[in-house]
Amino acid sequence: MANARVDLIRARNALRTAIVALNIAMAIDVDSPLQIVDNLIYQPVTIDRQALRADSLRQRPEYRQAKLRAAAAEATERQTFRNFFPDVTGSGAYGGAQTPLNEPVRHPVPELVSLRRRQPGSRGIRRRRRTSRARGRA
Repeated sequence: MANARVDLIRARNALRTAIVALNIAMAIDVDSPLQIVDNLIYQPVTIDRQALRADSLRQRPEYRQAKLRAAAAEATERQTFRNFFPDVTGSGAYGGAQTPLNEPVRHPVPELVSLRRRQPGSRGIRRRRRTSRARGRA
C-alpha cells in the first residue's frame, strides 16, 4: 500500500511537470490552469490564405526596406527635378543703435537688402543625368 501511494505521488508530480513544460512551450503563463482532453476529434479550420500572405509580406523587413528605397528614389527624383529651377534667395536687415544714456545716435545702422539669383547653367546636363538615374531607381 505504501509503494502505491509513492507511485501515485510520483505520477502526479510528473503530470504537473509535464503541464508546466507544455505551458512554457505554448508561451502560456505557467500558473494558468490546463484541462487535458483525452480523445481529440477533428474540427475543420478555415484559413484566409490571402489575408495571411498579405500580413506576412507587410511584416517582412525586406518588403519594408524595398518600399522605403522606392520612396527615397522618388524623393530624389523630385528633388533633382526641382534643382532645374533657378535658386532665388533674399535677405534683409534693418536696425539701429542706442547709447546707454539715450544720447543721439551719430552713426545709424543702414538698411541692408540683398537678392541673389543663381541659374543652374552648365550643371544642367549633369542634373538631367541624375534625374534619369533617379527615375531608373524608382
